[in-house]
Order: sequence, then structure tokens, then C-alpha cells
Amino acid sequence: MDGRYLISLCDVFIGAGGTMTSEASLLGKPTISMAPLPFYVERYLVVSGLVKRACNSKNLIKLTREMIMDNGYATKQKKKAKRILDKMDDPVDKILSYVENLA
Repeated sequence: MDGRYLISLCDVFIGAGGTMTSEASLLGKPTISMAPLPFYVERYLVVSGLVKRACNSKNLIKLTREMIMDNGYATKQKKKAKRILDKMDDPVDKILSYVENLA
């Protein structure tokens, strides 16, 4: 199954702080993490405003409702994600540079 396609179908993505949580947030999808332990990537995404963290089911429901009811929230998240992605290095360029330096 194509994860990106599944994420595109969601109004809000709820994950456990791993790869798909990162992908959803960087695609601009409203994202909530319920990771049992915070990961360094998740911390970055929370601090940058791309992910909200829910600490229990009551908080999860509250955050989900807020994201769905705020008509402009998804648009803001897409813009925020694009702004952050535009500042990031392309990993392909980094890998190619590393491989070229090995030769």
C-alpha cells in the first residue's frame, strides 16, 4: 500500500511518532503523535509546529476536533511544511556527494 496515498486521504493523521508521522507532517497534513516515548525527530516536528503531541485519549480527541473544526488549519500546515522543507537539504544530493568523495 502506498503510504503517501493513504496520508492524502486523511483529514488528520494520528501516529506513534515514527516514519509515517514525519511523512504526514512534512506533507502538510494535520498530524498528532501519541508516541509512548518522544523521539528526537518527533521533538523537532513538535517544536517546529508540524506535529501536535497527545498525552492521552482525551487530549487526542480534543486536538483532533480542534484541527478538523479549524477550516484554515490544514492550509496553514501545508504552508508551514513547505517552508520547512524548502530549508532542508535534499538527501539524494548529500548521498551523491558522499559517494563521489569516496571515489
